[in-house]
Amino acid sequence: MTGTYSSRILTGFSLAVLCAAAAAPVAATDADYGYGFYRTVEGEALLTTLEDDAEALEIEPNYPVLVGDRLWVPAGARVEAVLPDKSVLRLGEETEVFFESLTGSADAADDATTILHLLEGEMQVVGESYVLSDDPVRIDTSNSRVFLQFPGTYRLTSDGRGWTEVVVRGGFAEINTERGSVVLRDGESAEIAGDDRPEVSIAAAGSWNRLERWGAELSNEALAGVENVDASLGYAAAPLERSGYWVSVTGRRAWRPSVRVGWRPYSDGWWVHTPSGLSWVAYEPWGWVTSHYGAWDYLPGYGWLWFPGASYSPAWVYWYWGPTHTAWVPTGYYTRFYGPRYGWDFHYGVYGWAGGYWDSWSH
Repeated sequence: MTGTYSSRILTGFSLAVLCAAAAAPVAATDADYGYGFYRTVEGEALLTTLEDDAEALEIEPNYPVLVGDRLWVPAGARVEAVLPDKSVLRLGEETEVFFESLTGSADAADDATTILHLLEGEMQVVGESYVLSDDPVRIDTSNSRVFLQFPGTYRLTSDGRGWTEVVVRGGFAEINTERGSVVLRDGESAEIAGDDRPEVSIAAAGSWNRLERWGAELSNEALAGVENVDASLGYAAAPLERSGYWVSVTGRRAWRPSVRVGWRPYSDGWWVHTPSGLSWVAYEPWGWVTSHYGAWDYLPGYGWLWFPGASYSPAWVYWYWGPTHTAWVPTGYYTRFYGPRYGWDFHYGVYGWAGGYWDSWSH
């Protein structure tokens, strides 16, 4: 595949043949580190930075969540994101959030914690037992600093002018204001009123609101779980179960997508610049996990198969950079996926992938 280079993205998807001139694949980071992504986008949501002259970008599903981004969700829109630590963030309409720091981000320090600024609007934060960090998530509003402990489910609402509400549906939260600290437990809600020395009132949590009901719908769609993938990727990989099926190949389980004739990986989508390298934004609703984890391979009788993995990369591709064009090809095409083998032809690889061999040109 080839494309022309611009300051922000790479686009264009005509087929290219990459021979020995292909560059090495984009390097993967530590298995626990990567980027979060926008899993569900309903309506138009705009992404900017804190810079006044920053150009707004309308986000799409599978776009990476990056430190320093500022997201505006206007009326009539809703957004769901899976953060790098595998917690889930859902944003209602007329909500603005700034991502100051993200645990587990490929660009973050090892000791970075998740810090979000709820500038206005409402958010739901959900963290299950597989969240990658034991550190609480910090949410800053106009009059409070709230620490959320996982596992747990939380909803926060703020008008941005001295009023905040925190609802705990599971786990517990610590609310810090100029008056001190208050612990909020499962089934409780708190109202924080006032800019200067705000008062905190605790009551029983009310019924679910619209954002929480939407979150429940999204979670219920993924309840069946996804076999053969790492538990921490289960929610992100949920669309796989509706878009293909699993097969067994040489003792390994692989996923075969239900796609049009002639489809190939890393062809329907676009490239975006990130600090960790060019990251692929797939158009397929299931494209985040298959583009950034595991490896694709083309096998006779099957076509393109995806073999699960747990190491993150902006894209598992080989690159070619020429004087006028850029080209890429999935690593699996030239570096075959296989499971552990013994005998004269011994192979073994991290997450089931390594090296490659040239038997009959490896298909």
